[in-house]
Amino acid sequence: MATAVVVLTGCAASPKAQAGQATAPASAATSPAPGPAPQAVSAGDPNAALVPPPSPPAPRCPPLVHYAARNAGPLFCTNGKDDPAALAYFMSLHLSVMGLPASASQSQAAGAICADLRHTAAGTEYSAYLLTATRQHWYFVGIAKVHGALSRLCPKS
Repeated sequence: MATAVVVLTGCAASPKAQAGQATAPASAATSPAPGPAPQAVSAGDPNAALVPPPSPPAPRCPPLVHYAARNAGPLFCTNGKDDPAALAYFMSLHLSVMGLPASASQSQAAGAICADLRHTAAGTEYSAYLLTATRQHWYFVGIAKVHGALSRLCPKS
């Protein structure tokens, strides 16, 4: 028990009070003095007090930057999730690819891309496709992840 008192309060209990010294009440001897949060003394000490780990930092979403031809970025926050500002911006462009559901097929995605490319720059469409593909968990092998290849999906007219 004396070891626990040393670990928790940092003071050892005196076996005898010396003559002429006042002794503290029992309740004062058992309550620890305020100080920093307790830390575990060792991993194997069953009497050690544990503190919770620090919370992870909140993901940062960099400010949205508008580029040429109605493109914008960055599309994702530091945690890899879509940036709400980028999502709102690309939704405001009313691109067909942004409206597709998670169950869309590769041919439906290619059709929406081709429809959008009639009135949207390839870089803007590529950004919208990446944002949507990430949100909808699409992994289409036939749609290249290089924006210059998007136009090759569309038949020449």
